[in-house]
Amino acid sequence: MALPDPLRSSDGSVIATADQWRAERRPQLVHHFEEWVYGPRPSAPRVLETRTVLQPSVIMDGAATLREIEITTSRPDASFRLLIITPRGISEPVPAFLAANFFGNHRVLDNPGIALRQIPVGADQAPPHPAERGAEAAAWDVARTISAGYGFATFCMSEVVPDDPDLSVPALADFATDGQPTGAISAWAWAFSRSLDALEQIPGIDAGRVIAVGHSRLGKAALWATAMDERIAAVIPSQSGCGGAAPSRTARQLAVIGANGRPTAETVAEITRRFPHWFIPAYAGVADRVDDLPVDQHELVALCVPRPVLLPNAVDDLWADPAGQFAMLRAADPVYRLVAGGGLETYRMPMVGEQSLGRLGYSLRAGGHSMIADDWTIWREFAGRWLHLRAEPAPEDPGAEVGV
Repeated sequence: MALPDPLRSSDGSVIATADQWRAERRPQLVHHFEEWVYGPRPSAPRVLETRTVLQPSVIMDGAATLREIEITTSRPDASFRLLIITPRGISEPVPAFLAANFFGNHRVLDNPGIALRQIPVGADQAPPHPAERGAEAAAWDVARTISAGYGFATFCMSEVVPDDPDLSVPALADFATDGQPTGAISAWAWAFSRSLDALEQIPGIDAGRVIAVGHSRLGKAALWATAMDERIAAVIPSQSGCGGAAPSRTARQLAVIGANGRPTAETVAEITRRFPHWFIPAYAGVADRVDDLPVDQHELVALCVPRPVLLPNAVDDLWADPAGQFAMLRAADPVYRLVAGGGLETYRMPMVGEQSLGRLGYSLRAGGHSMIADDWTIWREFAGRWLHLRAEPAPEDPGAEVGV
């Protein structure tokens, strides 16, 4: 089935210049995604207050400064904590990765100063335990990111809107814009922007070089946030799948049927049945006739132009549709070539273990649906190429004298 043409206006006319894209086509696509998929992104009150809840402290044997702030906005009960780590000993402001996490800041880094927060995820939830500190630190690879000259910041999605339909639906009422409902993905995307508001005030962070990162459902939120907030410098939506960087149409029409009788790629029908709170009802309403959607996800990628976009995938994560995601990059490439002068480096989908790190980038590794430390090596290389910073710390000269 043919995808919608991102360079054809709603009236059928061809978008032929970058100015036409910005003035005409971009607003049309934003409207379609708000009306059919995510709902309106909540209105953007600037941050009213940032309260320091963990005073800056030196960590990582003197290599970094850790702080945690609480962000409060004008929306009722819309406050959440942002953990921020910056490298020390660097004279210029540094670019930073801004990531959403699933289960709390205390799980990202093992540090006793980070509060053990009760994260709302369900009715039968046990209180957090000190053993949870740093439980996911290996996957986040923060130390090597700091060593490479980047800052790092993260917030927990469930402090914004819980990822539970019973809890999220009442919370989402506070995010309605002009009475129009929105979905959890839009609320999480809103939190990326409010976090960026706060990072603009943090010493040592170059807020003009912030890379949004999210895995799975949070990859969807990072991508939507970047499409809407043009301050975000680049985006890395890891294995974001249906409703993220994977197509709505192709997943339904062309997905291979597995041994269990289910498509190997997630469909709109499946995702809206299991996670109705992520989107607005209109998306579920077209689950069996996705050709009626006026947009598809290549146009979400295109909304990020000219910012670099990297789509990381894993070969065994068929549910996230790795091939479909590369197809979305190919379909967004004409917009990037028109507006930014370049997009994909190759139209051949990379093999396992390969990556293509053009302005529209793609990587495919072994394994399944997860975020691992080795992912960050590629992500830093991609960010370093486009934000003009080295990807990894320089290796020590084995012939250099020590202590002289």
